[in-house]
Amino acid sequence: MKRKNRTTDTGRKKGTSSPKKAWQPKRWIVVLLVFSLATNVFFIWRNISPPNSMDLLRDAASRATYTVTSPIVLRDQEDPSYRILVGELWEHKMQRMGGYVALFPLSNFPDVAIIVDPQVKIVSMNLVSELRLGGSRIDMNPYFSKFFGLGLEALAGNTGIFNPNDPVLSRFSDQFRDGLLKTLQALFIRAKGRAEFERTFPQGIHFASAGNRLRVFEAVDVEGRPMGLQDLLDRQTVIIYVDNNCAACEVKSSIIRDLAEDYGLRVIFIGTGDDEKTQNFVERYVRGERVIQDTDRSVARSLFLTDTSSIMLIDRDLTILYKGYVDDVSQDAEPYFKLFGN
Repeated sequence: MKRKNRTTDTGRKKGTSSPKKAWQPKRWIVVLLVFSLATNVFFIWRNISPPNSMDLLRDAASRATYTVTSPIVLRDQEDPSYRILVGELWEHKMQRMGGYVALFPLSNFPDVAIIVDPQVKIVSMNLVSELRLGGSRIDMNPYFSKFFGLGLEALAGNTGIFNPNDPVLSRFSDQFRDGLLKTLQALFIRAKGRAEFERTFPQGIHFASAGNRLRVFEAVDVEGRPMGLQDLLDRQTVIIYVDNNCAACEVKSSIIRDLAEDYGLRVIFIGTGDDEKTQNFVERYVRGERVIQDTDRSVARSLFLTDTSSIMLIDRDLTILYKGYVDDVSQDAEPYFKLFGN
C-alpha cells in the first residue's frame, strides 16, 4: 500500500503544472538603465542651460584665497543690453574686502573673467574656456598680462595696448577693448559711487588713443577765451602737456613747440601750474600759442593725458594720430612730426 500511494502521489505531482511566471529583468539592469537615462538628461540640460552664475564666479576666483558673495548683474549705461556678472570678493588671509570678480561676454568668443582690487585696478584676467582658432589653442596669458595693475583711466588713454601680436586676434581685441572698458566703468561706479565717477571723469569715459576720434575737448585759455572741438578742426594740432613746476620740463616743451611749428603744426599748451607758475611760463616760452591752465588736471584727464611731458597729435578731422610720453625729443616727438606734418 505504501508503495502504491507513493506512486500515485508522484503521478499527481507530475500531472500538475504551475502557471508560467512572466520574464523579469535583473535588478542591476534596471539600475543601469535608470542611471543612463538620468545621465543623458543631465548632459542635455547642461547643453541647453547656462552654467550657474555663482559657479562661474567661484571658478574665476578659484586660484585665489577668496570667497565670492552672491552675484549681481550690472548693465552698461549706454548699452543696457550689455550684462556684466559681478561678485564681491572676501579675502580670507587678510580678513578684508578683496575687490571684485566679474564676467563679461564677447560675441563668438569665450567670456572673460577679471579680478580687480578695491581700487578697481586689474589683478588677474583669463578666459572661462579655451580659445581655439584653426584647431590650435591660443594662449592669451601673454596678452592679458599687459593689463595687470591698470585702472580705468590708464586703459582709456593708453596707446596701442589693445593691439594683439597675432593679427588673427584683431576682432577679438576690438570686442575685448570695448567690453573691458564697460566692465571697469560699471565696477568703478559699484565700488566708489556714481558721484565719484562723475567727479573723476566729468566728460565720461571714451577712448582717446591713436586711431580714435577725439570726442571731448572743452577748456578756457589763460586769456579767458573758451575752446572746443571746433578749434581743432581744419589743421593738424599738437597738444603739449607740460609741468609748470619743472623748469626742465618747460624747456623741453618749448623745444617740442619749435619742432612742431617747423612742420606746420599748430601748438596748444596744457600746463599744470598755479597762476604764478603759468604766468611765468607764458612770459618766458610762449610765442602766441594758446595756453590752458589745468591745475586740477580736469582737461588733461578728459584727454587721458597722464604724464608730463606728453604730446597728442590730432588730425584735421579730429582723429588722434599719435599720443605718448616724450623723453627724448628727437626720438619721441620729431619722427611723428615728420610723418604727419605739412
